[in-house]
Amino acid sequence: MDAAAVMRREPAAFDRLLEDCFALDDERCRPSALVRLEALIGTELAQRLLLVLSSSTEGQPRSYA
Repeated sequence: MDAAAVMRREPAAFDRLLEDCFALDDERCRPSALVRLEALIGTELAQRLLLVLSSSTEGQPRSYA
């Protein structure tokens, strides 16, 4: 790879990094994981999945009844 190729990529990488840093403080940042999951699989299934994943205790087998 020559120096010119590296020079062309750096501004884009810098812009992306700067955009990501600003997004951390931006009120318009992406929705929560739960909201995105609900959009993909529906509210009822997302709530059931969250319940099953959060209700098990460490070291205990999960019951999927």
